[in-house]
Amino acid sequence: MRKYMMIIAGALLLVPVTLVPISMSGRISDHPDPYYSSQELITMWHTEATDMHVDNPRQIEGSLHRLKSMYQEAHLFWVNGNGELKLTLPERTDIPNKWSVGYTIEFMKKSYDSDPLTIVAYVGGAAENGFVVLQMPRMYTELPNKKAGENYEYYIIIGSIVVFVSFLLVSWLFFQRIRKRLVRLQGAMELPHDCSIPAPIVISKLDEIGALEESFNKMILTLEESKQNEQEEEQVRRKLIADLSHDLRTPLTAIRAQLYVLKNEVSSVKGMQTIELVDEKIHYLGELLENLLAYTLLTSKKYPYEPTEVDMVKVTRKIIAGWYNKLESEYFDIDVDVSVQEFRWNIDVNWYERMLDNVIQNVIRHGASGEFIGFYIRHDGDEQVITIVDKGPGFEQVTSHKGSGIGLSIIALMAKEMGVTWEIHSTSEGTTFVFKK
Repeated sequence: MRKYMMIIAGALLLVPVTLVPISMSGRISDHPDPYYSSQELITMWHTEATDMHVDNPRQIEGSLHRLKSMYQEAHLFWVNGNGELKLTLPERTDIPNKWSVGYTIEFMKKSYDSDPLTIVAYVGGAAENGFVVLQMPRMYTELPNKKAGENYEYYIIIGSIVVFVSFLLVSWLFFQRIRKRLVRLQGAMELPHDCSIPAPIVISKLDEIGALEESFNKMILTLEESKQNEQEEEQVRRKLIADLSHDLRTPLTAIRAQLYVLKNEVSSVKGMQTIELVDEKIHYLGELLENLLAYTLLTSKKYPYEPTEVDMVKVTRKIIAGWYNKLESEYFDIDVDVSVQEFRWNIDVNWYERMLDNVIQNVIRHGASGEFIGFYIRHDGDEQVITIVDKGPGFEQVTSHKGSGIGLSIIALMAKEMGVTWEIHSTSEGTTFVFKK
């Protein structure tokens, strides 16, 4: 603000500082020297012409040469009573050697009030003796102040334009520098795709924008500290989950072993049903702990990943065959159509098997009431699509980014890492899992 007020004050001071010299320069005559009074020239020329003697050509020529030496800027010529051109000073080719009455009248009309100033006088004061002509450029006959006065308004206009344009230019440069700094700050705020926190910027000046840049850098420092603390807390949380998952697997294994021994000691039907229910819940808890450990390793980038080119039709058939007996025991109607031409994906086979296992487990757990599961592989243009369908009650609030539960969250992480696109379409009439690449 202070700088711009200085620019405005400078512009206001520039007006008198500029216009005064311009005003003075407008008064200075720029006409060429010498200066001749037109009235004096007329009087002198008629006097000289009256003193010339028509019967003495040498005297006329001498007078003209003398006057030419006095008025070097003038053009002189003499035409005698017969209309013959007798002398031109200096030599000219635009004057005819023979003058008729008509040409003489036309010459008089063109010369009247024109440039150059043309003065015609009769030799000896008589028309029959011929005439002499003096032509003087009007620039030598105009008053200096009049000459300068004609350009004075142009000087003022030009000076005003110069002052105004100078003010606009300086103002534009001033705001352009401010805009450049603001654009640089805006560019620093725009995050690259692989960065969550912008980089600090160099403070150029300690002014209002500099204070904004300093606040921006402090905000970045606070964000970096917060992100570092969050990462440290996340690492501690993941380590705790991994340790708990690992530690809980050991007592679960021991419980299942003791439960197996207990089966031989129980003879009642209700007791066996209770033992089988407990065994099922222990198995389910083991799956949850396994998923929790896998999810923790995936988010910390510690889960083994070895991608290779594999035949997806062959691998998918193998996975389905491994689940066939389990699905039949759960009374599922199984529909399989994977009889397409061989195609290959660059993926980790173990990861892909884990993804399909989690889908099938979700179908058994949430879609058993539909008693149907279908496995399909088809070509959709240049894409190969793997689809798993059930007829259960469906999910609520399921997305391909988050999933429903930790099992589908593991699918989302693995699919993203392998470059596989996956989708869930769920309604009250069933759920469809789609994988494509």
